[in-house]
Amino acid sequence: MTAIARVPGLLVVEANAFRLHAEKNTQIADSLEKTVRPQVDHGQLRWSRYPVRGEADIKSGRILASLLNFDAVVIVGHGNPGGLEVAPGVVMAWRDVGRVLALVNPRTLLAISCFAGFSSAVDDLFQEIGTLDFMLGSPAPLTAKQAQVALGELLLHTFGAEVSPELSTIGSLINAYLTGGVVFRRSRKGMATTSCSDRFVQDLLSNIAWAVMNEGGTRGRAFRNRSAVTDRGMRSASVRLT
Repeated sequence: MTAIARVPGLLVVEANAFRLHAEKNTQIADSLEKTVRPQVDHGQLRWSRYPVRGEADIKSGRILASLLNFDAVVIVGHGNPGGLEVAPGVVMAWRDVGRVLALVNPRTLLAISCFAGFSSAVDDLFQEIGTLDFMLGSPAPLTAKQAQVALGELLLHTFGAEVSPELSTIGSLINAYLTGGVVFRRSRKGMATTSCSDRFVQDLLSNIAWAVMNEGGTRGRAFRNRSAVTDRGMRSASVRLT
């Protein structure tokens, strides 16, 4: 009997898709979909793009997740220290985000959202997603150009290739220098052995990167103007899954 080759899966979650589309902030998912289209068309990759517009999509997403596995997941959205915005004025705690993603058993995660690269969010995601080996997290939203290196590393992992921490770090530093986009690489093993002082330094760097990426550059003022009202609402609203 001929064994059926396993096809890797890639899931892109657009959190609060209404806001992303209103801000014309779908270029990361659009670019990634264009990149992987040849592999999808040749049956070498399973691809799913899931827009979340409200709690109904979260519930139906949990049903979908219980039926399918994905090797890698990309989250694109807006967040705060408490969690990820999944609908207008509604934030899901990072731990609850992890519980939902755990249903698809990802090994790799790229989270492009404010505060996704901070230790508190990373800890919650690793704790809830037992299959997760490593994740890439940004301290602030990225453009498609700023996310290119991280997306490339994610795709390599999706297809089973390994990227050494040293090479990943060099690539991230070059990308930060050339594009201004910062992405932090965190592994399960590394988080388990990181001291409190190292975590403090990592989060200090994340705070600096967040401030620079949101306040500086040509898009900083526009981002602040778009986000000010919604982010105030995010801080006062939350949703927890049971």
